[in-house]
Amino acid sequence: MKTKLLLLITLMMVTTAVMGQTRRKRVVGNVQQSGQVQQPAQQQPVQQQQPVQQQPVQQQPVQQQQPKAADRSVDEKFAQVLKCAEQGDVDAIRTAAVSFLRAKNLKDAYYWYEIGATKGDPHCLYMMGFAYEGNEVVAADPVKSFTCFKQAAEKGNPTCQAQVAYRYFYGDGVEQDYSQAAYWFEKAIAQGSENDPEDLASYQEMLAKAKKRAELKAKLKK
Repeated sequence: MKTKLLLLITLMMVTTAVMGQTRRKRVVGNVQQSGQVQQPAQQQPVQQQQPVQQQPVQQQPVQQQQPKAADRSVDEKFAQVLKCAEQGDVDAIRTAAVSFLRAKNLKDAYYWYEIGATKGDPHCLYMMGFAYEGNEVVAADPVKSFTCFKQAAEKGNPTCQAQVAYRYFYGDGVEQDYSQAAYWFEKAIAQGSENDPEDLASYQEMLAKAKKRAELKAKLKK
């Protein structure tokens, strides 16, 4: 009985060993069939992006605009005016002065007005009369102002006649003389249509004052 039991135990142990070897062979076979064990994927190094080089922007040369034919014509005409002015033409001198004044070029404007005044042009005398009251270009000179107004007044300019009258009345740039003031106020008033209505009323009022003071002064002399 004991012998049978030992044989049975021995047989079970042999069977277990054989089954274990069989299992190991299957595992190894499965591994071999499936291939080698996969290695972990190697990460590729990240390539740094090269900075984009900006190409310098090439500026196109600015094309200068050609003057229009009309502009060239004006420039040519004005150049001719200046040429005539330099030769002493009074009309050209006046035109040059007015053109420079409109362009706000006071220095050149009064340069030509002064030349025109020395030649006796009424408009230039009128402009220099006011200019000699003093501005940013012309220094104040009451005597020269009166002289310019007086010459233009003698040529019939009503505004200049009134300016002469005022200067005689107040003794501005000339010795005070009420009789002369009254004379020139009358001259200006006589050209009524050439005067502004408000100015004309002012001249008439000043004329009355000048006459009264002239009479009073005459009485005081006696």
